[in-house]
Amino acid sequence: MDVDKGLREAVHAVSKQVAEQVSFSTALEERIRKEMKKQKKSRRKTAMMGGTIAACLVATIWIGQQQGMFTMDGTHASQTPSSEQINRQKANVSAKEAFAPLFSAVPELEGLRLEERGGVSDIKQVALLNGDRYEGEFAYNTTTGQIQWYRFEKGEAGKGELPVLEAAEQKAIIFLASVIGEESNQYIFKSAGELTDKGMRNGSWINVSFQKEQEGARVPFDIISVQIDSKGQVAFFGRTSKEEQELLGKLTKSLPELNPSPSLDNKSMYYGGFELMLGGADDDLNQAFISVSGKAEDFRTYRLIPEVGSWKEAPEALAKEKASRFLEEVLGADSKNYRLSYKNDSIEYQRYDNEFPVKNDTIRISVNQAGRIINYSKEAMKKHEMATFPETGSGTFLSGEIKKQGR
Repeated sequence: MDVDKGLREAVHAVSKQVAEQVSFSTALEERIRKEMKKQKKSRRKTAMMGGTIAACLVATIWIGQQQGMFTMDGTHASQTPSSEQINRQKANVSAKEAFAPLFSAVPELEGLRLEERGGVSDIKQVALLNGDRYEGEFAYNTTTGQIQWYRFEKGEAGKGELPVLEAAEQKAIIFLASVIGEESNQYIFKSAGELTDKGMRNGSWINVSFQKEQEGARVPFDIISVQIDSKGQVAFFGRTSKEEQELLGKLTKSLPELNPSPSLDNKSMYYGGFELMLGGADDDLNQAFISVSGKAEDFRTYRLIPEVGSWKEAPEALAKEKASRFLEEVLGADSKNYRLSYKNDSIEYQRYDNEFPVKNDTIRISVNQAGRIINYSKEAMKKHEMATFPETGSGTFLSGEIKKQGR
């Protein structure tokens, strides 16, 4: 028995390339219908229509076929992965392979050239070029192929009348299922609203947020955002990594006001690490800017972004108390290597080793009148191995060199 016309049309809407290479057998049809039945019983606030579910499932199966995960009838090729499959999973995933789900979900990407632009650990950044002109980018894990973020923005698309929330939500759900496949079933719709960025990106989008749910509970900071522009296209997709989720979870001990269910307003690679912009980061719905070195091995920046002039500085005694406690909780034993240097508009700490100040290694912490940490910034460009520092002598550790002081 063949699938009905509605399912076929939905599949073709996802991608002609996908539809042309999938064999519509009885087994595949049965799998599609089971998935539709399961979605109808789901507790999601928003459910996809049957054709959309079918299209996304078929796209997932097609991608799996290219990687040897599924047979052409939509069933698993083997319940137990072969040694060849395991080795293939461990091998580095190419940019082209990682790009395949994006290409299936966004036909407008056809013709763009991929150019690798560096990376951090096993996360690689790839530019999307039209000739030599930058059109966007994506970043992915070279071991798993998982896309960390995707950005494709044309200047005019960030301006103008935005689509209604319901339309943007449906577009985001379809995109999510097509790009991350069956994993999308683990993420529930959380919110949708207008996001305006007058700074780096300079535009407005409908930001649709999702959060992972396990056993009826939301997984803290395991969030995904999909942003829709005025043309109805996906301008941004981003997700938090396991390392970022763990860091944010630890920060809630020191920052109890940090919302474990924020939106991911932006994500990018920067100076050997990553930057995150979280929306609705506290009960007052402020944004929070967070940066890390590596894959979150070193916490670099936390800045809560309120309305201008809405916060006043804490009294000095309160600021010192809160800053000292925060420093100890964040750095642990390493906090003992920092000394308070002066109090101005923020508390500043300077790293010392054997009574010598380590230049270019300072930490600044700001506290508001309510005793909340509103800014933390660590300016050291790298972690220091204390064993490499001088033990004796008259000198100052300056940017990796020992500078002897004259008599």
